[in-house]
Amino acid sequence: MRGWISLQKQIRNHWLWDDPKYLKAWLDMLMMANYSEVKKPYKDQIVTIKRGEFPSSYRKLGERWGMAKNTVVKFMNRLKADTMIDTHTDFGFTLVKIMNYEKYQSQEGTVTDTVGMTVSDTPAMTVSDTTIIKDNKINKTNKKKGDAKKASPLTLKDRQLKFVEQIKKVGKEQGLPEVEQRKFNNHWGATNQGGKKMRWEMEKVFDMKRRMATWKMNMTAFSWDKDAQVKAPEIQKEIKKVKYICFGCDKVKEVQGEITSNDAFCECGDQFMKPYEYNTMKAKDNSSKNSLQAENPSFLSGNPQSKEKEIKESRGEVLMTDQQILEKLGYAV
Repeated sequence: MRGWISLQKQIRNHWLWDDPKYLKAWLDMLMMANYSEVKKPYKDQIVTIKRGEFPSSYRKLGERWGMAKNTVVKFMNRLKADTMIDTHTDFGFTLVKIMNYEKYQSQEGTVTDTVGMTVSDTPAMTVSDTTIIKDNKINKTNKKKGDAKKASPLTLKDRQLKFVEQIKKVGKEQGLPEVEQRKFNNHWGATNQGGKKMRWEMEKVFDMKRRMATWKMNMTAFSWDKDAQVKAPEIQKEIKKVKYICFGCDKVKEVQGEITSNDAFCECGDQFMKPYEYNTMKAKDNSSKNSLQAENPSFLSGNPQSKEKEIKESRGEVLMTDQQILEKLGYAV
């Protein structure tokens, strides 16, 4: 097969270069594309296949490249996402179109478009100053004739201006605030240590629309604007009710929190206690009564209180009135 295709050096920085099977498939597509417009009959119609296009099917391409059909579909979708190709089936078969074919397969002078390295899906966006590699014979002829036109590479300042214009255009479409557009430019437009390239130019693939959509999503997710923050409702801690029992009459009383001095005593004159205090005191009281009954079997006959008093007096124990007990506990009566 005769003929040749133009290939740029910067393809080595492209994501195709990292996968040999994809690189081989891409180069094969460039060679399959029509160099000039042709008309071919198909069924009952005449189909015009333009320059840079070629008819095929995913199944045939899979057989040609040694890939599964699903792999071919994924590869073609990736090329579409990178605005390198386009396909349609208007004629009843798949027609593949190589985007920017005229740009990097033209023989007139040099071009500045790199395969698949556009900032967005705008084909006219310039991103490189790479010169098309031409046939050595043609180059020598041009040098002899003196007709070769050297392309003046874009300066860093020119590329920065184009990058800013593209940011404004895409930012306006996606509703990104101007402040965030400047931040986006400060990040991706920052130059490397040598000051020759911007950060986005060193990326293998840079899709402006997708990058800016991600930037906007992160801006919303990580916004620290105090006015935009929604304050969480304050949760009031519920004060639990505490159960108290009167030691004298066993009356139960529930109070929120700790009991106060005003509510510490029952109507019967005895003190309210927490359940564990009540049980402890009752156990001691029953133990004391059992001890008194063991010393004096007639304790339960007659008046138990007078009997208890007599026994305690015989022991020399000091008996205190309720008023004395309250004063001792620190309550003013």
